[in-house]
Amino acid sequence: MEYIYQNKQVKKSIIFIMVIIILILSIGYISSSIINIKIANYIRNEEAALIGEVYSIDEKVGEEVVSTITKGKIVDNDIEKGKELLKNYGYSEYEVKDKNSDIVIYINVTIAIIMFLLVCILIVKEIFTYKEFFKPIERINTIVEKIIDGNREIRLVENDEGQFYRLSSNINSLTRILNNAAIMLKKEKEFLKNLISDISHQLKTPLTTLIIYNDLLVDDIIGDDKKKEIFETSRVVLSKMQWLIINLLKLATLESSALEFKKENCIIKDVVIESINKLKAKINEKNVTIDLAMDNESLILDKGWTEEALINVIKNAIEHSNYNGEIKIHSENTLVYYKLIVEDFGEGIDEKDIINVFKRFYKGKSSSKDSIGIGLALCKSIIEGQGGKVAIESKKGYGTKFIFTFIKV
Repeated sequence: MEYIYQNKQVKKSIIFIMVIIILILSIGYISSSIINIKIANYIRNEEAALIGEVYSIDEKVGEEVVSTITKGKIVDNDIEKGKELLKNYGYSEYEVKDKNSDIVIYINVTIAIIMFLLVCILIVKEIFTYKEFFKPIERINTIVEKIIDGNREIRLVENDEGQFYRLSSNINSLTRILNNAAIMLKKEKEFLKNLISDISHQLKTPLTTLIIYNDLLVDDIIGDDKKKEIFETSRVVLSKMQWLIINLLKLATLESSALEFKKENCIIKDVVIESINKLKAKINEKNVTIDLAMDNESLILDKGWTEEALINVIKNAIEHSNYNGEIKIHSENTLVYYKLIVEDFGEGIDEKDIINVFKRFYKGKSSSKDSIGIGLALCKSIIEGQGGKVAIESKKGYGTKFIFTFIKV
Protein backbone atom coordinates (compact mmCIF):
# COMPACT_ATOMS: atom_id res chain seq x y z
CA MET A 1 0.00 0.00 0.00
CA GLU A 2 2.95 2.32 0.52
CA TYR A 3 3.38 3.01 -3.20
CA ILE A 4 -0.22 4.33 -3.38
CA TYR A 5 0.60 7.14 -0.97
CA GLN A 6 3.72 8.01 -2.94
CA ASN A 7 1.58 8.96 -5.93
CA LYS A 8 1.02 12.67 -6.31
CA GLN A 9 -2.53 12.35 -7.67
CA VAL A 10 -3.59 9.96 -4.91
CA LYS A 11 -2.18 12.30 -2.28
CA LYS A 12 -4.15 15.22 -3.70
CA SER A 13 -7.37 13.18 -3.77
CA ILE A 14 -6.93 11.99 -0.19
CA ILE A 15 -6.23 15.51 1.06
CA PHE A 16 -9.26 16.90 -0.81
CA ILE A 17 -11.61 14.22 0.55
CA MET A 18 -10.34 14.75 4.08
CA VAL A 19 -10.95 18.52 3.78
CA ILE A 20 -14.51 17.91 2.50
CA ILE A 21 -15.25 15.48 5.33
CA ILE A 22 -13.95 17.95 7.91
CA LEU A 23 -16.09 20.71 6.37
CA ILE A 24 -19.22 18.53 6.36
CA LEU A 25 -18.71 17.49 10.00
CA SER A 26 -18.00 21.08 11.02
CA ILE A 27 -21.12 22.40 9.25
CA GLY A 28 -23.26 19.60 10.73
CA TYR A 29 -21.92 20.27 14.21
CA ILE A 30 -22.47 24.02 13.91
CA SER A 31 -25.98 23.54 12.48
CA SER A 32 -26.97 21.14 15.28
CA SER A 33 -25.61 23.56 17.86
CA ILE A 34 -27.62 26.43 16.37
CA ILE A 35 -30.83 24.34 16.36
CA ASN A 36 -30.29 23.25 19.96
CA ILE A 37 -29.62 26.83 21.08
CA LYS A 38 -32.75 28.11 19.33
CA ILE A 39 -34.94 25.36 20.78
CA ALA A 40 -33.47 25.89 24.25
CA ASN A 41 -34.10 29.64 23.99
CA TYR A 42 -37.66 29.04 22.85
CA ILE A 43 -38.34 26.64 25.73
CA ARG A 44 -36.80 29.07 28.24
CA ASN A 45 -38.99 31.87 26.90
CA GLU A 46 -42.12 29.72 27.23
CA GLU A 47 -41.13 28.65 30.73
CA ALA A 48 -40.51 32.25 31.72
CA ALA A 49 -43.91 33.31 30.34
CA LEU A 50 -45.62 30.46 32.20
CA ILE A 51 -43.90 31.31 35.48
CA GLY A 52 -44.79 34.97 35.09
CA GLU A 53 -48.44 34.17 34.42
CA VAL A 54 -48.78 31.76 37.35
CA TYR A 55 -46.90 34.06 39.73
CA SER A 56 -49.23 36.94 38.91
CA ILE A 57 -52.21 34.77 39.91
CA ASP A 58 -50.77 33.02 42.96
CA GLU A 59 -47.30 33.78 44.28
CA LYS A 60 -47.09 30.57 46.33
CA VAL A 61 -47.98 28.37 43.36
CA GLY A 62 -45.64 30.40 41.15
CA GLU A 63 -42.73 29.70 43.51
CA GLU A 64 -43.52 25.95 43.38
CA VAL A 65 -43.57 26.07 39.60
CA VAL A 66 -40.23 27.91 39.59
CA SER A 67 -38.79 25.27 41.93
CA THR A 68 -40.06 22.48 39.70
CA ILE A 69 -38.57 24.02 36.53
CA THR A 70 -35.25 25.23 37.91
CA LYS A 71 -34.46 22.38 40.30
CA GLY A 72 -35.75 19.55 38.07
CA LYS A 73 -38.32 18.34 40.56
CA ILE A 74 -40.48 16.84 37.84
CA VAL A 75 -42.86 14.02 38.73
CA ASP A 76 -44.21 11.64 36.09
CA ASN A 77 -47.79 12.02 37.40
CA ASP A 78 -47.55 15.80 36.98
CA ILE A 79 -46.37 15.35 33.39
CA GLU A 80 -49.30 13.09 32.58
CA LYS A 81 -51.77 15.44 34.25
CA GLY A 82 -50.30 18.34 32.24
CA LYS A 83 -50.69 16.47 28.99
CA GLU A 84 -54.30 15.55 29.78
CA LEU A 85 -55.07 19.14 30.66
CA LEU A 86 -53.59 20.38 27.39
CA LYS A 87 -55.65 17.83 25.47
CA ASN A 88 -58.81 19.21 27.07
CA TYR A 89 -57.95 22.49 25.40
CA GLY A 90 -57.24 20.77 22.06
CA TYR A 91 -53.48 21.25 22.36
CA SER A 92 -51.43 18.08 21.74
CA GLU A 93 -47.71 17.59 22.35
CA TYR A 94 -47.15 17.44 18.59
CA GLU A 95 -48.60 20.87 18.12
CA VAL A 96 -46.19 22.17 20.75
CA LYS A 97 -43.30 20.81 18.69
CA ASP A 98 -44.67 22.39 15.51
CA LYS A 99 -43.97 25.82 16.92
CA ASN A 100 -40.30 25.21 16.15
CA SER A 101 -40.91 23.38 12.88
CA ASP A 102 -40.31 26.37 10.59
CA ILE A 103 -36.91 27.03 12.08
CA VAL A 104 -35.99 23.35 12.09
CA ILE A 105 -37.14 22.85 8.49
CA TYR A 106 -35.26 25.94 7.34
CA ILE A 107 -32.05 24.84 8.98
CA ASN A 108 -32.39 21.23 7.79
CA VAL A 109 -33.11 22.31 4.23
CA THR A 110 -30.13 24.64 4.34
CA ILE A 111 -27.87 21.85 5.63
CA ALA A 112 -29.23 19.44 3.00
CA ILE A 113 -28.54 21.95 0.20
CA ILE A 114 -25.02 22.58 1.51
CA MET A 115 -24.36 18.84 1.77
CA PHE A 116 -25.71 18.30 -1.72
CA LEU A 117 -23.50 21.05 -3.14
CA LEU A 118 -20.47 19.66 -1.32
CA VAL A 119 -21.13 16.18 -2.68
CA CYS A 120 -21.51 17.62 -6.19
CA ILE A 121 -18.24 19.50 -5.79
CA LEU A 122 -16.57 16.32 -4.58
CA ILE A 123 -17.87 14.30 -7.54
CA VAL A 124 -16.81 16.96 -10.07
CA LYS A 125 -13.42 17.27 -8.41
CA GLU A 126 -12.89 13.50 -8.47
CA ILE A 127 -13.84 13.39 -12.17
CA PHE A 128 -11.16 15.97 -12.94
CA THR A 129 -8.76 14.19 -10.59
CA TYR A 130 -9.14 10.90 -12.44
CA LYS A 131 -8.80 12.67 -15.76
CA GLU A 132 -5.55 14.13 -14.45
CA PHE A 133 -4.65 10.67 -13.15
CA PHE A 134 -5.02 9.07 -16.58
CA LYS A 135 -3.27 11.86 -18.52
CA PRO A 136 0.23 10.63 -17.55
CA ILE A 137 -0.79 7.07 -18.47
CA GLU A 138 -1.94 8.22 -21.90
CA ARG A 139 1.21 10.30 -22.35
CA ILE A 140 3.44 7.38 -21.33
CA ASN A 141 1.53 5.05 -23.67
CA THR A 142 1.97 7.48 -26.59
CA ILE A 143 5.72 7.80 -25.96
CA VAL A 144 6.16 4.02 -25.61
CA GLU A 145 4.37 3.50 -28.95
CA LYS A 146 6.77 5.98 -30.59
CA ILE A 147 9.75 4.18 -29.02
CA ILE A 148 8.42 0.85 -30.36
CA ASP A 149 8.14 2.47 -33.81
CA GLY A 150 11.87 3.25 -33.64
CA ASN A 151 12.01 6.81 -32.25
CA ARG A 152 14.51 6.26 -29.43
CA GLU A 153 15.50 9.91 -29.06
CA ILE A 154 12.18 10.90 -27.45
CA ARG A 155 12.10 11.19 -23.65
CA LEU A 156 9.45 11.37 -20.93
CA VAL A 157 9.35 14.16 -18.34
CA GLU A 158 10.77 12.86 -15.06
CA ASN A 159 11.46 16.00 -12.98
CA ASP A 160 8.65 15.48 -10.46
CA GLU A 161 7.58 13.06 -7.73
CA GLY A 162 5.27 10.05 -7.68
CA GLN A 163 5.06 6.61 -9.26
CA PHE A 164 4.33 7.92 -12.77
CA TYR A 165 7.51 9.95 -12.80
CA ARG A 166 9.49 7.01 -11.44
CA LEU A 167 7.97 4.93 -14.25
CA SER A 168 8.93 7.66 -16.73
CA SER A 169 12.50 7.64 -15.41
CA ASN A 170 12.70 3.84 -15.75
CA ILE A 171 11.29 3.97 -19.30
CA ASN A 172 13.87 6.65 -20.19
CA SER A 173 16.64 4.45 -18.75
CA LEU A 174 15.36 1.46 -20.72
CA THR A 175 15.20 3.60 -23.87
CA ARG A 176 18.82 4.69 -23.36
CA ILE A 177 19.86 1.05 -22.91
CA LEU A 178 17.99 0.04 -26.09
CA ASN A 179 19.48 3.00 -27.94
CA ASN A 180 23.01 2.08 -26.84
CA ALA A 181 22.37 -1.54 -27.76
CA ALA A 182 21.15 -0.46 -31.21
CA ILE A 183 24.24 1.73 -31.68
CA MET A 184 26.51 -1.13 -30.61
CA LEU A 185 24.72 -3.52 -32.94
CA LYS A 186 25.12 -1.06 -35.80
CA LYS A 187 28.83 -0.68 -35.01
CA GLU A 188 29.25 -4.45 -34.83
CA LYS A 189 27.52 -4.86 -38.20
CA GLU A 190 29.73 -2.14 -39.68
CA PHE A 191 32.79 -3.74 -38.10
CA LEU A 192 31.87 -7.16 -39.48
CA LYS A 193 31.25 -5.66 -42.90
CA ASN A 194 34.63 -3.89 -42.89
CA LEU A 195 36.38 -6.98 -41.55
CA ILE A 196 34.98 -9.19 -44.30
CA SER A 197 35.92 -6.54 -46.86
CA ASP A 198 39.47 -6.30 -45.42
CA ILE A 199 39.94 -10.06 -45.37
CA SER A 200 38.64 -10.39 -48.92
CA HIS A 201 40.92 -7.59 -50.12
CA GLN A 202 44.02 -8.93 -48.35
CA LEU A 203 43.50 -12.54 -49.38
CA LYS A 204 42.53 -11.82 -52.97
CA THR A 205 46.05 -11.34 -54.32
CA PRO A 206 47.76 -14.33 -52.61
CA LEU A 207 44.83 -16.60 -53.47
CA THR A 208 45.06 -15.53 -57.12
CA THR A 209 48.79 -16.30 -57.04
CA LEU A 210 48.19 -19.74 -55.56
CA ILE A 211 45.48 -20.53 -58.12
CA ILE A 212 47.85 -19.65 -60.99
CA TYR A 213 50.63 -21.76 -59.50
CA ASN A 214 48.21 -24.66 -59.00
CA ASP A 215 47.09 -24.47 -62.63
CA LEU A 216 50.70 -24.57 -63.80
CA LEU A 217 51.40 -27.62 -61.68
CA VAL A 218 48.25 -29.42 -62.80
CA ASP A 219 48.98 -28.78 -66.49
CA ASP A 220 52.55 -30.01 -65.93
CA ILE A 221 53.97 -27.52 -68.41
CA ILE A 222 56.98 -26.44 -66.32
CA GLY A 223 60.25 -28.13 -65.43
CA ASP A 224 61.33 -29.54 -62.09
CA ASP A 225 63.51 -26.51 -61.22
CA LYS A 226 60.57 -24.15 -61.78
CA LYS A 227 58.30 -26.41 -59.74
CA LYS A 228 60.67 -26.17 -56.80
CA GLU A 229 60.58 -22.37 -57.06
CA ILE A 230 56.76 -22.40 -57.20
CA PHE A 231 56.58 -24.64 -54.12
CA GLU A 232 58.87 -22.30 -52.18
CA THR A 233 56.90 -19.22 -53.24
CA SER A 234 53.63 -20.96 -52.35
CA ARG A 235 54.99 -21.78 -48.90
CA VAL A 236 55.85 -18.12 -48.31
CA VAL A 237 52.43 -16.96 -49.57
CA LEU A 238 50.61 -19.51 -47.39
CA SER A 239 52.69 -18.48 -44.39
CA LYS A 240 51.74 -14.82 -44.93
CA MET A 241 48.09 -15.77 -45.36
CA GLN A 242 48.19 -17.75 -42.13
CA TRP A 243 49.80 -14.83 -40.28
CA LEU A 244 47.24 -12.42 -41.74
CA ILE A 245 44.23 -14.58 -40.81
CA ILE A 246 45.50 -15.20 -37.28
CA ASN A 247 46.12 -11.50 -36.65
CA LEU A 248 42.83 -10.46 -38.23
CA LEU A 249 41.03 -12.86 -35.90
CA LYS A 250 42.96 -11.41 -32.95
CA LEU A 251 42.04 -7.88 -33.99
CA ALA A 252 38.41 -8.84 -34.53
CA THR A 253 38.28 -10.42 -31.07
CA LEU A 254 39.73 -7.29 -29.47
CA GLU A 255 37.63 -4.74 -31.33
CA SER A 256 34.39 -6.64 -30.74
CA SER A 257 35.05 -6.64 -26.96
CA ALA A 258 34.69 -10.43 -26.98
CA LEU A 259 38.07 -10.93 -25.30
CA GLU A 260 38.44 -11.07 -21.53
CA PHE A 261 41.97 -10.15 -20.56
CA LYS A 262 43.59 -12.40 -17.96
CA LYS A 263 45.28 -9.72 -15.91
CA GLU A 264 47.96 -10.53 -13.38
CA ASN A 265 50.75 -8.77 -11.51
CA CYS A 266 53.77 -8.79 -13.83
CA ILE A 267 57.08 -6.93 -14.04
CA ILE A 268 56.87 -4.90 -17.25
CA LYS A 269 60.63 -5.08 -17.80
CA ASP A 270 60.44 -8.87 -18.01
CA VAL A 271 57.65 -8.62 -20.61
CA VAL A 272 59.82 -6.26 -22.71
CA ILE A 273 62.83 -8.61 -22.49
CA GLU A 274 60.72 -11.58 -23.64
CA SER A 275 59.42 -9.51 -26.57
CA ILE A 276 62.99 -8.57 -27.58
CA ASN A 277 64.12 -12.20 -27.38
CA LYS A 278 61.42 -13.23 -29.88
CA LEU A 279 62.75 -10.64 -32.33
CA LYS A 280 66.44 -11.66 -32.10
CA ALA A 281 66.56 -12.75 -35.73
CA LYS A 282 65.35 -9.36 -37.00
CA ILE A 283 67.62 -7.51 -34.57
CA ASN A 284 70.66 -9.45 -35.78
CA GLU A 285 69.61 -9.01 -39.41
CA LYS A 286 69.97 -5.21 -39.13
CA ASN A 287 72.57 -5.32 -36.34
CA VAL A 288 70.40 -3.02 -34.21
CA THR A 289 71.41 -2.21 -30.63
CA ILE A 290 68.68 -2.25 -27.96
CA ASP A 291 69.33 0.20 -25.12
CA LEU A 292 67.11 -0.94 -22.22
CA ALA A 293 66.73 1.41 -19.24
CA MET A 294 63.79 0.32 -17.09
CA ASP A 295 63.02 -0.22 -13.42
CA ASN A 296 61.36 -3.32 -11.99
CA GLU A 297 57.91 -1.79 -11.63
CA SER A 298 55.06 -4.28 -11.73
CA LEU A 299 51.66 -3.62 -13.33
CA ILE A 300 48.36 -5.50 -13.49
CA LEU A 301 48.25 -6.58 -17.15
CA ASP A 302 47.59 -9.54 -19.40
CA LYS A 303 51.15 -10.67 -19.93
CA GLY A 304 50.59 -12.58 -23.19
CA TRP A 305 48.61 -9.87 -24.98
CA THR A 306 50.89 -7.07 -23.73
CA GLU A 307 53.85 -8.99 -25.11
CA GLU A 308 52.00 -9.25 -28.44
CA ALA A 309 51.59 -5.46 -28.51
CA LEU A 310 55.25 -4.80 -27.66
CA ILE A 311 56.47 -7.24 -30.29
CA ASN A 312 54.56 -5.30 -32.97
CA VAL A 313 55.94 -1.93 -31.83
CA ILE A 314 59.55 -3.10 -31.41
CA LYS A 315 59.34 -4.92 -34.76
CA ASN A 316 58.13 -1.67 -36.37
CA ALA A 317 61.04 0.21 -34.76
CA ILE A 318 63.54 -2.35 -36.11
CA GLU A 319 62.10 -2.21 -39.64
CA HIS A 320 62.33 1.61 -39.73
CA SER A 321 65.79 1.83 -38.11
CA ASN A 322 69.00 2.15 -40.09
CA TYR A 323 71.48 -0.69 -40.25
CA ASN A 324 73.71 -0.65 -37.12
CA GLY A 325 71.11 1.68 -35.59
CA GLU A 326 69.90 2.02 -32.02
CA ILE A 327 66.55 1.58 -30.29
CA LYS A 328 65.97 2.97 -26.79
CA ILE A 329 63.40 1.43 -24.49
CA HIS A 330 62.96 3.26 -21.20
CA SER A 331 60.32 4.08 -18.61
CA GLU A 332 58.92 6.97 -16.56
CA ASN A 333 57.49 6.00 -13.22
CA THR A 334 55.39 8.28 -10.99
CA LEU A 335 52.83 7.79 -8.23
CA VAL A 336 50.01 8.31 -10.73
CA TYR A 337 51.12 6.69 -13.98
CA TYR A 338 53.72 4.47 -15.63
CA LYS A 339 55.09 5.27 -19.09
CA LEU A 340 56.92 2.87 -21.39
CA ILE A 341 58.71 4.54 -24.31
CA VAL A 342 60.04 2.75 -27.41
CA GLU A 343 62.21 5.14 -29.42
CA ASP A 344 64.03 4.59 -32.70
CA PHE A 345 66.30 6.98 -34.64
CA GLY A 346 65.40 5.85 -38.11
CA GLU A 347 63.60 7.49 -41.01
CA GLY A 348 60.65 8.83 -39.03
CA ILE A 349 57.06 9.30 -40.23
CA ASP A 350 55.56 12.05 -42.37
CA GLU A 351 53.39 14.38 -40.29
CA LYS A 352 50.34 13.70 -42.46
CA ASP A 353 50.77 9.94 -41.90
CA ILE A 354 50.94 10.08 -38.07
CA ILE A 355 47.16 10.21 -37.58
CA ASN A 356 46.73 7.10 -39.74
CA VAL A 357 49.40 4.74 -38.42
CA PHE A 358 46.98 2.93 -36.08
CA LYS A 359 44.37 2.32 -38.78
CA ARG A 360 43.93 -1.22 -40.09
CA PHE A 361 45.87 -1.94 -43.31
CA TYR A 362 47.28 1.57 -43.51
CA LYS A 363 50.70 1.63 -45.15
CA GLY A 364 52.80 4.76 -45.23
CA LYS A 365 55.25 5.66 -47.97
CA SER A 366 58.15 4.33 -45.92
CA SER A 367 56.51 0.96 -45.16
CA SER A 368 58.26 -2.16 -46.40
CA LYS A 369 56.76 -4.09 -49.30
CA ASP A 370 55.99 -7.03 -47.00
CA SER A 371 54.08 -4.85 -44.54
CA ILE A 372 50.34 -5.47 -44.27
CA GLY A 373 49.53 -2.61 -41.90
CA ILE A 374 47.82 -4.53 -39.13
CA GLY A 375 50.46 -4.71 -36.36
CA LEU A 376 50.08 -1.19 -34.92
CA ALA A 377 46.27 -1.40 -35.06
CA LEU A 378 46.49 -4.63 -33.06
CA CYS A 379 48.91 -3.00 -30.60
CA LYS A 380 46.56 -0.06 -29.98
CA SER A 381 43.55 -2.33 -29.40
CA ILE A 382 45.48 -4.45 -26.90
CA ILE A 383 46.78 -1.53 -24.82
CA GLU A 384 43.53 0.42 -24.82
CA GLY A 385 41.58 -2.75 -24.05
CA GLN A 386 43.53 -2.93 -20.77
CA GLY A 387 42.85 0.70 -19.88
CA GLY A 388 46.12 2.12 -21.24
CA LYS A 389 46.86 4.76 -23.85
CA VAL A 390 49.17 4.74 -26.87
CA ALA A 391 50.66 7.93 -28.30
CA ILE A 392 53.15 8.56 -31.08
CA GLU A 393 55.71 11.30 -31.67
CA SER A 394 57.72 11.40 -34.86
CA LYS A 395 59.74 13.71 -37.04
CA LYS A 396 60.75 12.84 -40.56
CA GLY A 397 64.46 11.99 -40.72
CA TYR A 398 64.91 11.91 -36.90
CA GLY A 399 62.98 8.89 -35.69
CA THR A 400 59.81 7.88 -33.86
CA LYS A 401 58.63 7.45 -30.27
CA PHE A 402 55.81 5.12 -29.20
CA ILE A 403 54.59 6.02 -25.69
CA PHE A 404 52.49 3.60 -23.64
CA THR A 405 50.80 5.13 -20.58
CA PHE A 406 49.20 3.10 -17.80
CA ILE A 407 47.32 4.77 -14.94
CA LYS A 408 48.11 3.14 -11.61
CA VAL A 409 45.09 1.85 -9.68
